[in-house]
Amino acid sequence: MTFSRSLPERFTSLPRCSKKSPIRVEHVADRRVVEHLRARLGRGESESIVLARELSADFLVLDDAAARRVAEGEGARVIGLLGLLVHARERGMIAKLKPLLEELKATGFYIGDSLYHDLLHRVGEA
Repeated sequence: MTFSRSLPERFTSLPRCSKKSPIRVEHVADRRVVEHLRARLGRGESESIVLARELSADFLVLDDAAARRVAEGEGARVIGLLGLLVHARERGMIAKLKPLLEELKATGFYIGDSLYHDLLHRVGEA
């Protein structure tokens, strides 16, 4: 897992948690493209889109609709957080989806009732 330079401050210590951590902080090389995208998007989304291209990322995790449209227009394969969690659950990387969805909802992440039930049904937790 890679984060751009705009990683929220509370997470900046994550890469130091373990020498074997799959998380690393990367810096965007092409600042010119980032600044061009900043006319339409926030810094984090802009850097993520550019960094995904620079790293030839398999996919880019974005939930913001405008950022997703731009990223897809740039040729990125985009997945949202909920899609990423379903992907992880289907591959046995996480044991249960429901507690994670509940935790997201508790922090203010909006998940409509229909989508919530559809996601749980998809992974066999309905």
